[in-house]
Amino acid sequence: MSQDDASLTARLSEAFQLASSHNAASEKVLQMLSDVARAAHALSVISANDRLDEISTPALRMFLIPSLQADVETHGHIDPAEDRITQRRKQVDASIGAARTFFALVRRHSVLPESVATLLRPYMTKDAQQPMAPADKRMFKIQAFKLEKAVQARLVAFRDAYRHRRTPPADVFYDPLVEAGGDDDEDTEMVPVVSATLEVPPVAHLRSYLMLLIVLHALRTANALESLLQEKELLQAPPEPEAPAEPMDTTWRLDPSWTSPASYAPLLSESGRPLRPFTIIPKREQLKSEVFRPSHRLPTMSIDEYLEEETRRGRILPSTNKDAPTPREQRQVDSEQDGTRTADEAEESPAW
Repeated sequence: MSQDDASLTARLSEAFQLASSHNAASEKVLQMLSDVARAAHALSVISANDRLDEISTPALRMFLIPSLQADVETHGHIDPAEDRITQRRKQVDASIGAARTFFALVRRHSVLPESVATLLRPYMTKDAQQPMAPADKRMFKIQAFKLEKAVQARLVAFRDAYRHRRTPPADVFYDPLVEAGGDDDEDTEMVPVVSATLEVPPVAHLRSYLMLLIVLHALRTANALESLLQEKELLQAPPEPEAPAEPMDTTWRLDPSWTSPASYAPLLSESGRPLRPFTIIPKREQLKSEVFRPSHRLPTMSIDEYLEEETRRGRILPSTNKDAPTPREQRQVDSEQDGTRTADEAEESPAW
């Protein structure tokens, strides 16, 4: 690895380290990524007509620049002093552009395994992003989730065994595995990092690690791109601000608002002279309309309707014995039973 390549990978590793904290200034990380990308282009680290086996192992990290740009733009800081919707719209557009650049780059050099490229086909090109059927979308989500977990587990296992560093990024997504004096692995053997059945074998060397890291970036960028496109549709037509309600005309009222200090002053003096202006309204209907204000709650049903509704809800249980006699019928039956106390009381009590 040349000295220039070592300098580029070191600067790229620093940008990844800053981005992993999510607390650093996004402008600084984006500026560092832009500088590395321009330097890599000037040095022709990756040529447009290079095949995958012609790209060196350290140069594989350059494929990660646009995907990291999309991630940083998505989580960028918004200045509260400026319009939030305008700032967010710019961030979403920049993130979508970086994500599409990433997919175009890996597609041009056939970096992704064929099985992964087939899985992510709806996101590989701008024209191919058509709405998927619900069943197909659900199957894609399940396969992408399982593959991402398997890829992440293989990357973490190889990283822990490859180098013993003090402070590696917690998320392997932000770890291009740059070590001082490293990158001596120039093995360009075309070993598939993901099988045709989306199985992930153990990582054998640094080149496989970086190619598998590109697969992880592709999976997360595809998931982020779907959310960004939905957010962009929402930002295209933000809701119109509600117009303030017109104030109610209270100039006709006899007294001002009860919160006004002048409302406690007397209306007339002892001699009958007006002390403050007032208006006598002859319209009884206008006064009547002011009796029940919007805060007044009127009944919404009669008592019979209320009882029927309570009975329907089961809060009032009906009588279980429908053949039971009424009190008047019961007194008549008791009066026919001569010689009993109940009959005597029934004869003495009038039958209403």
